[in-house]
Amino acid sequence: MITEEAEVIAVEGDHAWVEALRRTACGSCTASKGCGTGIVARFFTGRKMRIRVDNEIAAVVGDRVLVAIADEVLVRGSLMAYMFPLLSLFAGALLGDILQPLFADPEGEGLVIFLGFTGLLIGCLCLRRFSHILAKDDRYNARIVERLSAVSPISWTLPGK
Repeated sequence: MITEEAEVIAVEGDHAWVEALRRTACGSCTASKGCGTGIVARFFTGRKMRIRVDNEIAAVVGDRVLVAIADEVLVRGSLMAYMFPLLSLFAGALLGDILQPLFADPEGEGLVIFLGFTGLLIGCLCLRRFSHILAKDDRYNARIVERLSAVSPISWTLPGK
């Protein structure tokens, strides 16, 4: 399980909206000052990320919680996000290469480029649709697994009473 600390900012039935700081592993690397990834990471570190998670422990607004997602869900999601559009780009370009001699100048690459980008666009649209379908499947959602600190109720007293 991959876990991250977050704060509950809203509750909607069986789900909660949590907010966590974006962090990278680059802070622990000795080459972070000269590494391109470390330089790019500095622009995105510190920004807050909001996500909707399953609230199985009935956390309330203000609670610090531990949010988890299964390792295989993250790996599958990463593979789909990177590989599917790339494969659809290659498939479109290959189709353009096959059809190029039939429809256009055999020496030109215009159809290959056009169908490659068309394949990429179709792949991205299919991926978007597929991600909306998976978002409704509880097996692929992050969930709150532990309450780290609860909100303590404040009792107000009037002076002199």
